[in-house]
Amino acid sequence: MLFSIHRYRDEPRWVTAVHQEISVANHLQHCAAVLSFAWLGTPVSPLTDKEIEEVLNIQGRISFPKPTNPSKNLGEAQSIVVAKRLGAIFVTDDRDAFKVAENPQFLGVGKVKTACSLFYEALADGIITISQIKIDHSTLAAADRVMLCTKRGFSCG
Repeated sequence: MLFSIHRYRDEPRWVTAVHQEISVANHLQHCAAVLSFAWLGTPVSPLTDKEIEEVLNIQGRISFPKPTNPSKNLGEAQSIVVAKRLGAIFVTDDRDAFKVAENPQFLGVGKVKTACSLFYEALADGIITISQIKIDHSTLAAADRVMLCTKRGFSCG
């Protein structure tokens, strides 16, 4: 379904930290599937010292006040910095990353979306059906993944 939604939108980007996280879990069926998506393109990274510094700042903000390990929230932080550089939208179902990214210092309101919001946009555009959304929710639940809309008590179906 992601490919169906993507083909009507801007070129997606993903970052090296997210690629590495998924590669480590490649033994899981849903992770192996994501790694096979050629349409995601080559993972990108923060390029400048300033961007790397901003990644570390954002990573700390996402993790605050909880202690963090060096890779915790790195994918989210890199994604926010790369989205800022590209003027792109950041899609996440991580509540803390969503809150940090909405800060005008980083991306701001309107430049951060949940996967659920992408589903609703695709539904409104006639790209997918409510039945497909319900199937994807079930598939995610079976993989122990939960969309942010569900975490907030809303349902996409």
